[in-house]
Amino acid sequence: MRIVYTYIAITVLIAITLSIASINTAMGAYNSWAGYRNPYIDVLEKIEPVRISGEPVAKHIVFILLDGLSTSILEDLGRENKDLEKLISLGAFYPNGLTNMPSYSLPGRASILTGAPPEINEVMSNDYKGALRIDSIVKAAKEAGFKILCSGDRSIETMFQNYIDECSSIEEGSGHGALALVEGARLFKKYSEAGYRVFLWIGVSDIDMIGHLTGSSGSPEYNSTVINIARLTLSYIETLTKENTLIVILNDHGFKRGGHHGGPEPEVRRVFTLFIGPGVRPGIYSASYTQNDIASTVAMLMGLRIPAQSIGKPLTEGFNLPSSKIEEYRRASEEQGSRVIAALEKALGVKIGLGTNPQDAYREITGRLYSEGMGSRLAIAIALSLLIPAGLYASIKTGILSSRKTLILIITGILVYESIYWIAYYSIKGPTSLSDILSLGELLDKVRLAVAIAGLVTGLLIGVIELTPLRTGLPKILIPILTSITITIVLSLIYAAPFYVGYGVTVRFPPPDWGGGFMLFLYLVKASFTGLIGIPLAIAIAIILSIAGHYIYRLSRGSREHGA
Repeated sequence: MRIVYTYIAITVLIAITLSIASINTAMGAYNSWAGYRNPYIDVLEKIEPVRISGEPVAKHIVFILLDGLSTSILEDLGRENKDLEKLISLGAFYPNGLTNMPSYSLPGRASILTGAPPEINEVMSNDYKGALRIDSIVKAAKEAGFKILCSGDRSIETMFQNYIDECSSIEEGSGHGALALVEGARLFKKYSEAGYRVFLWIGVSDIDMIGHLTGSSGSPEYNSTVINIARLTLSYIETLTKENTLIVILNDHGFKRGGHHGGPEPEVRRVFTLFIGPGVRPGIYSASYTQNDIASTVAMLMGLRIPAQSIGKPLTEGFNLPSSKIEEYRRASEEQGSRVIAALEKALGVKIGLGTNPQDAYREITGRLYSEGMGSRLAIAIALSLLIPAGLYASIKTGILSSRKTLILIITGILVYESIYWIAYYSIKGPTSLSDILSLGELLDKVRLAVAIAGLVTGLLIGVIELTPLRTGLPKILIPILTSITITIVLSLIYAAPFYVGYGVTVRFPPPDWGGGFMLFLYLVKASFTGLIGIPLAIAIAIILSIAGHYIYRLSRGSREHGA
């Protein structure tokens, strides 16, 4: 019996150790994402902006961000609703844009205004706090004498706090868009009538809020909100048509049907930009672009310099501009991107030599960094996968798992736990993509609940033997329960191994494949909660059933003796 208790103690110790290590690793990965800082920021901050300027197409510029408006829904409703059709027809409509990853709101805003992806501008999540440390079109406008204003979007006020002249913060809630547009109109009038050039950002959050509440884009509530916001936006635009103003209407992401956003789904990552005003040639333009291209496009239209860390290039089809100006800004954007590449090459000690296309060079650099350290991570993953056979072999050799019944119960426990966990997880709509997550707490709660259900069912199905004549007693019934569930912990770590091998366990430069990063986090949390919640619940069930079995056995024996 002594060896049984030793085995139980060692198994519990292994389970607890792996569980604590798993949750620490998972939260370390999460914190490295939420608190991401670019390790090469000091080098990138020293990049000099290309000297360029030009004649602006308008005196003022107004951005209107329609947060969470899915491009496909905009197009569909635009064929049915006159207000949306009118809005789209007012300017140069580019519907084939692409967000950076992850496709959240703050990373989108930062990329739009800096021309740099999240791993460069450091805004990797919606948890970003503080002012941006890199250059932006906001700073360029400030240097050119614009008054920098914002309405309804607190993230802009935070990220560009060093350049904002006035901002009207509006808490999210019913009528947010209407209030943001009204406040935007007030700020525009106040500063334009005082003779200043205005750079105004208006954030409208109604569509995003409804998208999260209804769970999908395309719902009646979502569609009606889009139409209502379009009408409000049209009314606001009418107040600006005589003000010599370039208007840029855009979104930051779309919505996954049945979910939220943040992931790689095409409907989530697809974005649009609509330019309205002087110098714009109305029409629908099919050119592909990314959020990184918007800053250089605005710079070209407003005669501003391009942000120093931008790797984007200007859109050119929808504007009535001299070809010489378009070519000048195209070359300047290429030179600016090349300076970014040169700075990274110097910091990393690499040489790409792919010519003059900064986007291709950037992909080559990030591709090289992504694969660094894969050999050592692969060795760790292989070692981890050997834990199960090594542990089983040692247990069989010592006689602990030599019983056929014990082996059958262990295999049964593994199958039951894994199947019940995933059935429960999918039944409660556990996230399977970044686009399914509303919050970290929601994800953890769903994993916790699925683990609790799996632990209870596994403990019940294995422990029920204690209610039968086959009962073996609490110590021996704990062996298959602990062994099977501990093996599922190791299995979860093995499931996570491919994602660990592909990248690592902390978000760094460049960012991971976000789908793989999500699965790594999910499996680590599952492994941790299995040890910290699943095993205790299974043991509790086993204790209850063992006690019940003991009394059933005593009662039945007493009845037999009394009958004799």
